Amino acid sequence: MKHLVVLVFSFFAFECFAIKERELAIAYSVGASKMDTSLNSNEAVYSFTYNIVDSLTSKGNVEYSIDGVSHFMKLDKQAHFDVKTTPGKHVFLIYIREGSDEIYTDSIAIEAQHRLEVNLYYAYKRNMIMCEKPVIYLYPSVNTLVKVEVVPAGEFTFTYPNYGNGWEVSAAPNGALTMGDATYNYLFWEAKVAQVATSNRKNEGYLVKGENTLAFLEEKLNAFGFTSQEKADFITYWGPILSKQKKNRIQFVMNDNCDEFATLKITPKPNHIYRFYILSSPVAEDADYLLEPQIISPMQRTGFTVLEWGGSVVSEFINLF
Repeated sequence: MKHLVVLVFSFFAFECFAIKERELAIAYSVGASKMDTSLNSNEAVYSFTYNIVDSLTSKGNVEYSIDGVSHFMKLDKQAHFDVKTTPGKHVFLIYIREGSDEIYTDSIAIEAQHRLEVNLYYAYKRNMIMCEKPVIYLYPSVNTLVKVEVVPAGEFTFTYPNYGNGWEVSAAPNGALTMGDATYNYLFWEAKVAQVATSNRKNEGYLVKGENTLAFLEEKLNAFGFTSQEKADFITYWGPILSKQKKNRIQFVMNDNCDEFATLKITPKPNHIYRFYILSSPVAEDADYLLEPQIISPMQRTGFTVLEWGGSVVSEFINLF
C-alpha cells in the first residue's frame, strides 16, 4: 500500500503579493541517496530542500502528515527539513499555499539507513527554460581524483560524459579530465529548469546590439578572468546565439546565485568555485531603458580552482519588485 504524505507550507513575505497573479506550480527533483549509520535498520529520511525565492521560505512553517499522523516543524535557515519514515516507496502530495498547484510525485523509493535528497522549487506554468551548456572545468594543484555531483532545479536533458551517480574523474592541473580511457576538457550537462527570479529581480544588466556581441563578451569574460581557451569555448557557443538578434538584454548570474539553476558538490572540496551564467532575452531594436551595470569581481586562481559557465535564453526577465 502506498503511503501518502501531505505537506502544507505557510509563508508571509512581500514577494507573495508580487507573484500572486502568476500561475505557480511546484516541481521536484530527486538527488543523491547517502548512507546514514545513525539511522536504525527500519528508518530512512527524505531530506527536502527548497530552491525558490529565499524570503518566501525564511519563516516557513511546515505541517505534514504521514500515515494519517500530523506533525509540525519549521524550515531551517537553509530552507530545509527532514521527514523520517520507513524504507520502501512513498508518494507525496505537496503544496505551498492555498491557490498553488498541488504536485503528486511518482513513487520515490528509499533504502534503509539512507538519506535521500529531494529538491522542491517553483515553476511558472509554461515557463520552463533550458539551462544551456553548463560546463565544469577542474584545475587542481596536483593530479587528483575528484567526484562532481550536480543537482539541477529540474531534470537533466543531457550529460557528457555519462553522469550516472556523479562524475568521478582524474583531474590534472592543466584541466585535463580522465575517465576510463577517455580524456575530456570539461564536464557537460544541460537541464530543463524553472525560470526563477532571485538573480534578476534588480534592474541590472546590459542592452547589447547583436553586432557588438563579440566585443561585449570579450570584455566581461576578461573581467571575470577567463583564460583564452575558456573564452573561446564560451564565445563560440553564446556568440552565434546572441549576435543573430538585433538587440539583447543580458544579465550575468555569478557564483552562489547560480544555485537557483543547480547546486554543485565537489569532493575533495576546492579552494575556489566560480560560476558564471548568462541570461539573455531579445528586445526591440529601439529599446533604451536604464539598467545598472553589474559589478564583476575577478577569479582568484589559487589552489584547487573550479569554473563553471552556462546560461539561458528567456522570453522575459521576471522582476518581483
